[in-house]
Amino acid sequence: MLNPDGAEVFTRRNTLGIDINRDALDLASPEGRTLKSVRDSLEADFGFNLHDQSKYYNAERTDKPATLSYLAPAYNYEKDINEVRGNAMKVIVLMNELVQGFAPGQVGRYNDDFEPRAFGDNIQKWGTSTILIESGGFLNDAEKQEIRKLNYVSILAALYSIATKSYEKIDLAAYEKIPQNDRKLFDLKIEDVQYELLGNTYTLDIGVHYLEVDNASHSEYFTKAQIMDLGDLSTYYGYETMRAKGYKIIPGKIYTPKKGEQPTKEKAYSLLKKGYVYWLGPLAMGDNGFNFPMQVVSNKFVLPDFRLYVGLNPSFLLSKDGVISHAVVNGYLIDLQKESSAFRNAIFLR
Repeated sequence: MLNPDGAEVFTRRNTLGIDINRDALDLASPEGRTLKSVRDSLEADFGFNLHDQSKYYNAERTDKPATLSYLAPAYNYEKDINEVRGNAMKVIVLMNELVQGFAPGQVGRYNDDFEPRAFGDNIQKWGTSTILIESGGFLNDAEKQEIRKLNYVSILAALYSIATKSYEKIDLAAYEKIPQNDRKLFDLKIEDVQYELLGNTYTLDIGVHYLEVDNASHSEYFTKAQIMDLGDLSTYYGYETMRAKGYKIIPGKIYTPKKGEQPTKEKAYSLLKKGYVYWLGPLAMGDNGFNFPMQVVSNKFVLPDFRLYVGLNPSFLLSKDGVISHAVVNGYLIDLQKESSAFRNAIFLR
C-alpha cells in the first residue's frame, strides 16, 4: 500500500496533500521516493500496479461492469509498443482469458493515454513491464470481496505465465480485442417513467448513483443517493434497471406517527403503499444511516413542491393503473408487492 495515510481516511491524496501517482518525476513525497528506490533496487522484469476504480465503469457498449480493467501503460505520447510494454500486454491477455471464466464480459481495457507524471507510465519507461489492474464494480459486492478473489487468481495466473514464459507465445493482437472501459453505469436506472410537470406529462429515464458519505472517524459510512442524469439514457445501463413503461411518479407525503408508534419495516411498507414516503422523527441515526425504509424528517422540514432535477435525492412512489406498486427511498427501489429490495439506508432531512 503506497498511501496508507490516504487509505485511512478514504482519499486519494496523502497527508502532504498531493496525488502520489502524479509524483513520479518530482518525487516530492516520501512515498514516491520509496517506490522509485524499490523499483530501482530490484530492477524487476514485471510489476503489478494495483488500483481501485469507480464501480460506474462498464465494458464498452455492454451492461457489464468493468469488474477488472487491465492496462499496459504507454511510456510515450506516441503509445509505441516495445518489448517491455509488449510483454505486459501478453500477460494481460492470459489474465483476461482466466477471469472470463469467473466474470464473463466483465473485463475492460483502461485508457492508455500517456501521463508523463504517473508512476505506471514511468515504471514502464524505466524498463519494468507494468501491468495495471483496476478493481471496479461487481453486483452486490460493495466491499469488493469477490473482486479480491479475481485479483488473486488473475495475478496467480500471471506469475505462472511469467515463470513458465508461456506469455511469450501470445499474439499481441489479442490485447486490442479486450473491450475498452466506458463509464455508463448507474446504481439504479428507471426507464420510460411518466412525470408530471406544470400540467404536462413527460416520459423520461432516471439515472441514480449511491454516494458514500463517511462518518467523522471514517469507521463507517452511509449512502446518500443522487439523480445523476435525466432524459434519454438509452445508451446507459444500471446495476438494477426498472422498465417503467406505464408507471407514473407520485410525490410522497409526510406521516406523523402516533405516540409510541414504532418504525418497523412492516409499518413502512404499509405506509408506502398509502402514499407516505417521509416519517416525522424523532429517530436515532446511526453511523450508517437508518435501516428503516422511509426518509426521516424533523419538525422543521417543509415538503417542497415535487420536481426532478440532477442532484436531487430521489424519494417518490411509482403507480400503475392507480395502484402504488413501488417506492424509491433514498434512491433504493422497493417492490411493495413483493416487499423486497436491496435497501441499505435512509437519511435524515432537516
